[in-house]
Parts: sequence; C-alpha cells; structure tokens
Amino acid sequence: MTLETRSPSPADAVVDVRGMPCVVRHAAVMDRFDALRPGESLVIVNDHDPGPLRTRFELRAAWDFVWDCETSESLAWLVRVTRR
Repeated sequence: MTLETRSPSPADAVVDVRGMPCVVRHAAVMDRFDALRPGESLVIVNDHDPGPLRTRFELRAAWDFVWDCETSESLAWLVRVTRR
C-alpha cells in the first residue's frame, strides 16, 4: 500500500515542512521523530525530494527507522518514517 492510497492514520504525526524556513526544517522533523515510540510513524510533506533529510536520518538514527517515500499527484513528496 502506498502513501498515495492511504492517508495518515490519526496516530501518525504529520509535519508539513513546505511553509517552514529551510534552516529549521530538518530540526523540526528530527524533534518530531525523537518523540515517537517504537512502531509509531511520522509523515513528512515536502515540496522536493527529501534526499538530504534521509541522509541525516541515516547518519543520526542508523537502524532505528524505516523510510517509505512516495510522490503524490499534487507533486508533494510524502515520506512515512517509522521508528523501529
């Protein structure tokens, strides 16, 4: 099942970074991820490929997350990050 066909569940935290200044986007996402318990997810909405953010997750959280990235019809990038 892709993010395009399922909406975030009420338990998922959603962070839409499209309106945030670039200098605070990564910190805002990482703060929300840090608040997750194992098995909980965070859905990130971005206006471009979040490759640099994934690199930051890989450096900081290594094996502690699952990254599921999709592009929606509205051209927003949707990423579901789940804490292991």
